[in-house]
Amino acid sequence: MEKVTLKYFNENLRNIFNLENPKAYYCVHEQTEINAGLQDDCNMQYCEEHNIPVYLMERSGGTIVCSKGNIGISVITPAKWGWQTTAFLNALAEYLKSKNLNVKRNNNDILVDGFKVASSAEIRVGDNLKNVYSTYQISINQDIEAIKHICKKEMVKIPKALSDYGITTEEIVNFCEDYWNNFIK
Repeated sequence: MEKVTLKYFNENLRNIFNLENPKAYYCVHEQTEINAGLQDDCNMQYCEEHNIPVYLMERSGGTIVCSKGNIGISVITPAKWGWQTTAFLNALAEYLKSKNLNVKRNNNDILVDGFKVASSAEIRVGDNLKNVYSTYQISINQDIEAIKHICKKEMVKIPKALSDYGITTEEIVNFCEDYWNNFIK
C-alpha cells in the first residue's frame, strides 16, 4: 500500500483510475477534510467558513466527513478481478470481532453496537471502465457536530469512533497493509 493524502489522490484521479496494474492507497487524515461525491449534499459554505478542505471525487454517493486520524483506503484493480468490497469488509469485521466487539455487516457498512465504524463504495472507472475503484472509510475518530453541520442529508446510521473501543489508527493501518499487500502482489 502506498500512503498518500486525499489531496494527492484527488489531483491524480485520472491517472490512478487508468492504472494498468492493481494498486492500493491509504490516507491517514491529518485534519478534518471532505471526500465529496456527486450528490449535492455538502454544506460548502460551512466548510469554507471553518477552513475544511473539500475534495470533489468522481464517484457516486454523498459526502464523507473524514476526521483527523481516520483512514481512507482506495484500491484499483482490473475489472476482470471482480468486486473487492465484500471480501475486505468481511476480513475487517472478523478482525474487529477478534477484539471482542459486537460487529455486524450491513450492506456496505460495518457496525459496532449498531453504530457505523466503516463504510465502502465500489464503481467501475478508467477508460472503457476497465478498472474497479474500491474505496473505504474507517472511523478511528468521529466529529458528530461537524457531520451535522456539513452533511445536508440526514444521518440514518449514526457513526462512532473505533477509538471509543480502544482501537488505534496504527492498529488498523497495520491490518490494512497486511491485507492489501497480501492481496496485491
